[in-house]
Amino acid sequence: DNVTNASFTGKWTFPSGRTSTFPREIEKFLTPGDKFIKYVSETEMSNVKTGCTDSISLLLKVVDNPGNSISKGDTVQCFSGNEFTFENNAGNLILTRWSFGDTDTSLNSIATHKYKSTGTYFVRHDAVTIEGCASSDTFPVVVKPNKDASFTISQSVFCLNEGPAIFSPKDTGGTFYGFDIIQNKMFFSDTGNKSVVYIMEDSICPDTARSSFRVKPIPAFTLRDTTICGGGSITYFVNTGSSVLWENTSTNFQRTFTSTGNYWAKATLDGCSYSDTFSLYVGAPPVITFPSDTLLCDGQALVLKLSASAGTTFNWSDGSRDNVRIITSPKTVTLKATNACGSSSKTISVRYLKDNCDLFLPNAFSPNSSQSNEFFTYVAKNQINVELFVIYNRWGHKVYSYSQDILNRGWDGNFENKPCPEGVYVYRIIYNTGPNSNLQVNTLEGVLHLIR
Repeated sequence: DNVTNASFTGKWTFPSGRTSTFPREIEKFLTPGDKFIKYVSETEMSNVKTGCTDSISLLLKVVDNPGNSISKGDTVQCFSGNEFTFENNAGNLILTRWSFGDTDTSLNSIATHKYKSTGTYFVRHDAVTIEGCASSDTFPVVVKPNKDASFTISQSVFCLNEGPAIFSPKDTGGTFYGFDIIQNKMFFSDTGNKSVVYIMEDSICPDTARSSFRVKPIPAFTLRDTTICGGGSITYFVNTGSSVLWENTSTNFQRTFTSTGNYWAKATLDGCSYSDTFSLYVGAPPVITFPSDTLLCDGQALVLKLSASAGTTFNWSDGSRDNVRIITSPKTVTLKATNACGSSSKTISVRYLKDNCDLFLPNAFSPNSSQSNEFFTYVAKNQINVELFVIYNRWGHKVYSYSQDILNRGWDGNFENKPCPEGVYVYRIIYNTGPNSNLQVNTLEGVLHLIR
């Protein structure tokens, strides 16, 4: 036969259905298993198919990468109770090795491991199949620290008048839950057991803690402020508690009072105490003690002062509210004094004479060593106390002060041991007629002539 013009064509058929007429082909398999490949060859003469064919079929076994059979389980766990499980479930392994990232290893295809501290570890797995396929894979696992929701309470037992309860968590960042809680404090207004919950939120390692404390009752009582007018007494009784203490160290539950004052008592029950205070006024309506109608000399002042108990109010007819009044001009005034027991009132009229009634001062003197009229001073008509006696020259310079006159003789017409010139000088004297409850104060001013 003449085969000079003969040629061959071929066709590959792969498991995926793909075909190819190239004489050489590369096929990639995405899944393991038995793979059948067929090749058909046909003779052609002068590029015409002859129908003469031949074929061959190939059976290939595709072995999976042993690393594809790794099961990692939960790769993020809390430290407390952590236990990681790793497995390679490939059935054709002849070698497997786990390295856990903390120096520990395992040769089992299924391995469990517990880590002794928190952190991120890189686990390595090496495997070889019976067919000789090998893999080496590394992946991370994380051991997270546990949240600790434990906390302490400032006290385990409170009295009702104590508080608030303060909570101190070991780890911050959580939230306290309970009745009347503000941040880390619980306020309470009744007795009994109080519960509180502290929650530490975390997507992996949350924690919750619960605790409670007790609130005990207090021995409450009331002592009311009281006023007793016209004498007498009052008895108070503390009707609660297992023991009582008064401000005077008395421990009786009952006590009688007869005097004005501020008092307190404290009752105690099962370690809890309660105190109350009260004010007691024992008295009568105020007594006004200033004098009746009064006649004063010109320049005198009448001081009206009323001593009274605390809480007394004063109302003068001219609108004043003070307990002290200074009268310096003719007038009639009425005082009404009021306290818890009632009111009293009194009216006084003050009249004035034109002349000074208590002392006399001359209008001239001549210190010329004649042994007569040598000093300028006052002549007292009544008992007085001089508070101020000064003399000034026409330019306002002080030339004499009674307080510096050791002998109290008056002014000798000299200043700093030198004679003052003849002329007009001004004097000012302040005195009182005390001592008594209504002190009279007087001021006199005038001119004098120094004659040489």
